[in-house]
Amino acid sequence: MAAGPASSGTATTTTTTSSSQTKSTASNKDGVDPAMANEQARRLGVEQLKDLENDSLVDSQGKVIGEVDRLGRDSASGDILLVIGLEGITEENMKEVAILIQDVTKIGEDRLQTTLTKTELQQKRDIDPWDGAYSQNVPK
Repeated sequence: MAAGPASSGTATTTTTTSSSQTKSTASNKDGVDPAMANEQARRLGVEQLKDLENDSLVDSQGKVIGEVDRLGRDSASGDILLVIGLEGITEENMKEVAILIQDVTKIGEDRLQTTLTKTELQQKRDIDPWDGAYSQNVPK
């Protein structure tokens, strides 16, 4: 299952590729460039990217719009993604969306901020962790 190109700095999901199809040059076994992962961790002030899990995501006004459920990786580009569980959505119609890690800044111990609005996130495609649309293999 493939999606269109990213727009306005947001992530799109793409078809997963097997580890034998991913480029091994300058990447770890998961297909993620360790230097890129380390750079993003340093930029956000965390030791490991997994430390972002469960952080609240707030909009530019500081209103909570979601929470980081887990990390992901765009299997086509290798970009690191944050999978966000949106606030205010019932369990029956729970929605998770993926955004590029570059779209957030760390503003507190357990808070990330994005310039994306809740409306923009709600319009993104729902990420189903069981459909294989992205890889959860992100370096720790």
